[in-house]
Amino acid sequence: MTTTITALDDAQRSAVEADPLISLAITGPCGSGKSTALRARRERLAAEFPEDGFIELAHPSELGAVARDVLTLGGTPIELIDDVDAAALFAHAATPLFALEWDEVTAGE
Repeated sequence: MTTTITALDDAQRSAVEADPLISLAITGPCGSGKSTALRARRERLAAEFPEDGFIELAHPSELGAVARDVLTLGGTPIELIDDVDAAALFAHAATPLFALEWDEVTAGE
């Protein structure tokens, strides 16, 4: 489906035409045209940069599978773990951060 830029409102058009090198948040309530603006921005960037690849997800639940595929294609070995193991790994990795005193943190400023 192709989105015609002239059918967009000013806020949507601004998002579509924003510099591709900046981070961009498209926000608004349900039905406000966020997906339409995002789709039009993707179409614009694909047309301007046809040599670049794009990953497009229909739903956030697809992110895990895409991340796994990207890591696998890049040669990074992965192991899927359950929530209990993930919580234990996080606690182990974060322990040194929790042990920091504020004067240690602010001393680097």
